Amino acid sequence: MHVLWRDVVLAERMLRKNLRLSLMVVAIIAVGIGAGATILSVIEQALIGGWPNSDRIFVIRGFSPAKNVRWYRYSVPELNEARQMTGIFQTVGAIAGGNCTLIVDNYPENRQCTRITHDMMPIRVTEPVLGRGFSAADDQPGAPKTTILSNGVWQQRFHGDRGVLGKAVTVDGESYTVIGVMPPNYDLWGGELWMPFQLSPADPDRTNRRLWILTLLRPGVSVDQANAAVGQFARQLEREYAGTNPEYAGLQMDLWNVKQAVVAAVRPSLLILLGAVGLLLLIACGNVGSLLLVRAAGRQREMAIRAALGATRARIVRQLLTESVLLAVLGGSLGILLSTWGIPAVIALVPWDLLPHNDRVTLGAMPVLVSAGVALLVGILIGLAPSIFSARRDLMTAVKEGGAHAGRTRHARLTHATFVVGEIVLAVVVLAGAGLMLRSYRELLRLDLGVKPDHVVMTYLALPAARYQGITPMTAFYRQLLPRLASQPGIEAVAAASGRPLMDRSVDLGTQDFEIEGQRGAKNTSNANFMVISPDFFRVTGTQLLRGRLFSDADDLDHPQVAIINQTMAHLFWPKSDPVGQRILLGNHTGYAAPEGRESSGTWATVVGVVADIKQTRVIEAPVRQEMFFPLWQRPEFARGLALMVRSRLDKDAAIAAVRRQVLALDPQQPISGVYTMEKIVEYAFGAKPHPSLYTRSNGNRWHKHRY
Repeated sequence: MHVLWRDVVLAERMLRKNLRLSLMVVAIIAVGIGAGATILSVIEQALIGGWPNSDRIFVIRGFSPAKNVRWYRYSVPELNEARQMTGIFQTVGAIAGGNCTLIVDNYPENRQCTRITHDMMPIRVTEPVLGRGFSAADDQPGAPKTTILSNGVWQQRFHGDRGVLGKAVTVDGESYTVIGVMPPNYDLWGGELWMPFQLSPADPDRTNRRLWILTLLRPGVSVDQANAAVGQFARQLEREYAGTNPEYAGLQMDLWNVKQAVVAAVRPSLLILLGAVGLLLLIACGNVGSLLLVRAAGRQREMAIRAALGATRARIVRQLLTESVLLAVLGGSLGILLSTWGIPAVIALVPWDLLPHNDRVTLGAMPVLVSAGVALLVGILIGLAPSIFSARRDLMTAVKEGGAHAGRTRHARLTHATFVVGEIVLAVVVLAGAGLMLRSYRELLRLDLGVKPDHVVMTYLALPAARYQGITPMTAFYRQLLPRLASQPGIEAVAAASGRPLMDRSVDLGTQDFEIEGQRGAKNTSNANFMVISPDFFRVTGTQLLRGRLFSDADDLDHPQVAIINQTMAHLFWPKSDPVGQRILLGNHTGYAAPEGRESSGTWATVVGVVADIKQTRVIEAPVRQEMFFPLWQRPEFARGLALMVRSRLDKDAAIAAVRRQVLALDPQQPISGVYTMEKIVEYAFGAKPHPSLYTRSNGNRWHKHRY
């Protein structure tokens, strides 16, 4: 130990003697180690840790090959049947999230509410810090309504009052008793409040699909065994119910790990970024190795004199390695410190719902230990070649060459050239990767969104069932709100829609089955994504009308049902004819329940217009699917929760203030939430802002090449 300490002291003295070079080496290592520790911290949280039992928690998902549709939501009967697979699953529960209106002390605000079955909590193995979790009694139909608060809601609305247990809060117009408070940063399906579903086991409706089914595999059960079991479950559903529920025909099921489900969109980017950081670290090693090699070449006389005084080659190698390891330790320590600032910067670039628990991503023990190990390895690697180079020199040759010609020998030039070639190879790899990324970014900037996001703000309204019971009061609310907003100074157009362009992922879009008149009885039922919109929706989004007409206020329940389709749907189903005037028979919803008890299945709709494709999902590689739009006044059952979109000449704050004034004038207890500008949504969705001239690139030019 004494000899080691003496080596460290001597190494510290030599590094101070060459302070400028030493600081340069420390800085280079710090950048590499800091970048690695930052990305490792994010990856540890997103891809490795943060989810207790994450390797055993799975979502059941289905796929219908006939319709080319994947679904994730299930009905109560399907949940009950999945619970019977006790040999495979230790726990089977249901979960669903959405917006709700929370009122505390007569102050309304919009919050994220998540409904769960009582057996969901054990899957997460996290107990409340105050009170208790849900019991089976809380989850029975007709039981008193209870809720568990997030730590944030508890602190913000109740100021951390430990007497909150037993207090009543109003959620969507109904009274709930607080029974627990979760720990800080706890997250389950984005909720800020959790309530039990209170599902009726006798519910026979297989079309009311609103539940995500989460399962916890039994210990010892493999994923292959579980997939085989749910595959058999799908075939059982087809055998028993395909006659009454055609969506079961050919149904396939498998399991999707919950961690993959949450971080699927960001996982490739994180892994690519980790690879880039690895290359950066290798280049840093090459740079530092070259610097130390030059430094070692300049110390040949010093090494020769040491050897003349009795130092062995092993002793010289050990001393030089001690110096390089000390440099690496200093650089690694600084890099770990830098990563504490780098983590928030990286998190700020990732959408909150793509990265679970992003508010709690910190520098954990694993990234610190890995970074320390990498720093030690870097120290050995960057010191190895200079150490061997110095130790192998002939004593008399080194003394004769001295400092003036140090490093000019064939051996020195060869060693140095090896480092340089290695750096060049790595740099070419990095440059090639950067070129591909720039090309991808350029293509992203040319992405045709089908909308003009400038001067558009978007918010969300959720009308509580307690104050808006049924279709009539919901329709009346929007019938009053939209014209009042449109009449405000600076407001150009206002619309409400059942979806939020570029805010939702593909799993969140509703799908409508349909049959084309004259093609009934075809082997496969067709389907399309759909949205319910108010008449001025396309005026707000700036989407181009290609044929036919747009909706008007006259398209209501007293008139025949109509639909507008996107360009992709027109090309797919009417490639050589004009779709305007064609009739389609509406079928079942896939993935969504029939809202407000009203079902459109079995009704005819006439296509009255064709619009340019709109990029609805933020999965950049996902192609635009066929899509239908229905008028809000003919499908008012969807008015429970709608996105409110405003195009105006006002700035964001003034536009939202106008929206808030008119909403509160109609209903003082109705909050708005999730305020965004459409331009920010585009940046949020894809990390880039396309040029305005490309927002509505003329698909219409392509359109006219097709005959009707």
